Amino acid sequence: MRTAQGDRRITREGPAPGGIDASWVEFVLACLVAASAFIVLPRFILVPSLLVPTLAVYAVALLRRWSQAGRLAAFLLFLAVIGVAPTLLMMDAYHTTGSPTWAHDGGVIVTGRAVEELLAGRDPYAVSYAAEVRGGFLVVDGLLTENPIRDHYPYSPGMFLFQLPLMAPVLALGFSPDARWLYLLVYAVLGVGFARWSLRERGDLLVPLFPLANPLFLLFLWQGQSDVLLLAGLVGLAWALGRDRPVPGALALGLALSTKLLLAPFALVFLVWVAAGARQGRLDRSTAVRAAGALLLPGVVTMAPFLLWHPGAMIQDVLLYHAGLAPPRYPIGGAGLPALLFEVDVVHDRWAAAPAWSTLLPTVAALVGACAWVWRRTGVADLLGAGAAASLASLYFSRAFTMTYWWLPVALLSLAAVARPGPRRSEGSPGGDGPVVREVAAVSASVPAAGSAVAERTSRPAR
Repeated sequence: MRTAQGDRRITREGPAPGGIDASWVEFVLACLVAASAFIVLPRFILVPSLLVPTLAVYAVALLRRWSQAGRLAAFLLFLAVIGVAPTLLMMDAYHTTGSPTWAHDGGVIVTGRAVEELLAGRDPYAVSYAAEVRGGFLVVDGLLTENPIRDHYPYSPGMFLFQLPLMAPVLALGFSPDARWLYLLVYAVLGVGFARWSLRERGDLLVPLFPLANPLFLLFLWQGQSDVLLLAGLVGLAWALGRDRPVPGALALGLALSTKLLLAPFALVFLVWVAAGARQGRLDRSTAVRAAGALLLPGVVTMAPFLLWHPGAMIQDVLLYHAGLAPPRYPIGGAGLPALLFEVDVVHDRWAAAPAWSTLLPTVAALVGACAWVWRRTGVADLLGAGAAASLASLYFSRAFTMTYWWLPVALLSLAAVARPGPRRSEGSPGGDGPVVREVAAVSASVPAAGSAVAERTSRPAR
């Protein structure tokens, strides 16, 4: 079916003869996701009492070609079973046993304490968290070592400030707070909004499936990893850019960045992309300035009080700790370049500062390359693809690149897969003041290779 804009959509009537129905690709991937999640942590996946019937409903929704409302309901049921229910079970296990193994040290344990400290009038960056991460040991070289996070709050202030509206009443009533309530709320809103957009614009749920049901993302969502807040910012940015509204998109990205600096490399690439759009005439200069301001404002507003309160403490926790410049350092490990250098005996001490040529210099080089790319190519696909490369490089060259971080390049590449590679100019506008970009509404249903390419590009990083 061809829309007024000339885009081709995969609709519930199915693909053209000989084409690949992306909905069935979606179902196969959902089954793989469910199997992967069950293998990772079977105790918290209720099989067959919930998961198998849920997949059966999913299959019926596709087989009977349910309406968009029916497809949405089947998808949300799947997310509830694969994402929400295990998280609630882990929350119950954590509050029942008090064991740190059922809660992420930073996303749940330290963040909950940070909210309590702030409500008591103390700076969360100027206190020790050793008591909260009791038993939170790391196994390094076969030996137990204390978790270095015990002396730091490693996230930006937005992380605990956004928790205040939910946690403050809970604490006032004498209940035990848990940061995962906010994460689940954001996950639910993201699931509904992202799925509705995908069904309306594409006719399938391939795009939301990868970021929201990626097994590597789900495992840490259950434990309370805070990255769902960053994912919401990325989706908000992509949604806004698809409607030629860069300022709201920049604000969504800025709000996410104010919780965690993991998005900082992508934010830098975005700023260069905005500047390039203004230089080429595809973006109004005042719009570009407002977009840059919307990106930076949330971080400035949330950080300023704590920089004035105890500047050294915040800089040490948020910046120096992650760079391995503030003791106790996080040990070199994972699958990144510094860990490889340790394995081949080029780096001899896991706790020492990694050489700048193995961390800082290649990261800067990757950022320069990504920025150079978007300086000449200003499509949304170019932005997201270059951002994925820059983010992956910054992680690979870090002290501890683990599977915790794979969700970020996967999410960016998933969004890039459906973004138009280049911007359009509005008709009759020689100055280029037309739309910045428009999302491609669908993968072509009539060309089998197109569906296969999207499935390959989006599924490969998640394995």
